[in-house]
Amino acid sequence: MSFSKPAPYKKYQCRYFDETGYPLTPCKQGDQCRFVHPEDPQWPGVKCYPYFHKNTSSYSSRARHDYDSDRRHRSPSGGRGVPLAPQGALYRRFKVEEEDIPLNYDSNWKPDSTSRRRPASQEPSGDRRRTAEPSEKRKATDQTESNAETTNKNIINASNASASNSTGPNPHVDSDAEAKERAERFVSMFKDVAMVSSQIIQDTVLLDQEERKLQTFNEISTTLAKISASSAASVAGPIADILLAHAQSKERLDENFRLLGAAWEKVFNSFMVEFSTGLENKLQAALASVKNEARLALNSNNSESQSLKRRSDRISTSPEPERQGDRRSINRRQNRDQNSSPARGRSSTRDYKRRRLASSSRSYSRESRQNKGETAARPSMAQVSLDDILNQMKMKIDQQTDSLQKLSKENEEVNRRLTLYLVHFRGIESLSGIAQK
Repeated sequence: MSFSKPAPYKKYQCRYFDETGYPLTPCKQGDQCRFVHPEDPQWPGVKCYPYFHKNTSSYSSRARHDYDSDRRHRSPSGGRGVPLAPQGALYRRFKVEEEDIPLNYDSNWKPDSTSRRRPASQEPSGDRRRTAEPSEKRKATDQTESNAETTNKNIINASNASASNSTGPNPHVDSDAEAKERAERFVSMFKDVAMVSSQIIQDTVLLDQEERKLQTFNEISTTLAKISASSAASVAGPIADILLAHAQSKERLDENFRLLGAAWEKVFNSFMVEFSTGLENKLQAALASVKNEARLALNSNNSESQSLKRRSDRISTSPEPERQGDRRSINRRQNRDQNSSPARGRSSTRDYKRRRLASSSRSYSRESRQNKGETAARPSMAQVSLDDILNQMKMKIDQQTDSLQKLSKENEEVNRRLTLYLVHFRGIESLSGIAQK
């Protein structure tokens, strides 16, 4: 009993056939190929051309004519045929198509690079048609998201700009800009100082070299002069050049020292100006804050004194009706005692309550008078303390003014002495020049 071997299950299309089923080149495996051929039942669609395995690559004239006409309809004329895709790439392409591909074409999801690492010329036209639509959708989605993000950013920037314009200029920005400019100015001044100092060091080294060279040539000239006068005269030219270079180096060194002194003077003057400006600003701010606090304290004291005065007025006017009521109650009690003797027990209790109320009202009136005296004394004390503060501030300001005046007088005296000294010195120079002539 013989059993026929079942045909293997084939799933993927063979690469030697196009999508219509026409053979591109003969399949070397023939019927034993593990991929779907047009004669297999798994071949999708209508089989246009049945395949018959041949050992040679020759085809009938009718098949060649049909193939040429089909190529003219399917591809442009004058071009070569599409090269065959590798079998592994074809397998991976069909496998990726059958798997579940996520539909969210966002920026975080990327397809498998191994399945798309094939050149564009090796992809069949059908695969390009299938992958074109998702890529276009993904591009459209990315473009829409980028446009939305750009619009949101523009709206946020516009709102921030309007808010900054509505709130007005920020004083901290100006102060930061001024501080930056001041720092840059000081940095440039210190750069000048460093550059001049470096040049002075170089000139000093060069001057030392010139001095050593001059000393060496002088020794050589002295030695040659002992031998002969002509040999000593041969060194006169180099010695003259060395003397000229030495004089130039010394002059340049003196000029650099003068520039260094001017640079340091500029730095110190800038420091003094900044220090005086900052001190003046701080003093002005402190004076303004003290004035503001004094004004607030005075206003609060005035409001408290007015409220206490109104309260004391109300308290001082209230005891008179109470006293009149007490007299009336006493008269009524006396009349009641005279008219009705059985109610003496109840009247005695009421009399005790009335006496207690009267004593409390009298004590309250005494306390109100004391409070009135205290409130009258409190504004005067506040006024005295405020006057003391203002007087002290005025004294300090006067002292500072006097010290500034003294400093200005001293500066004027120094300037006057310097001018006199310069005039005297110039006169001496002129007299010496006349004497020399």
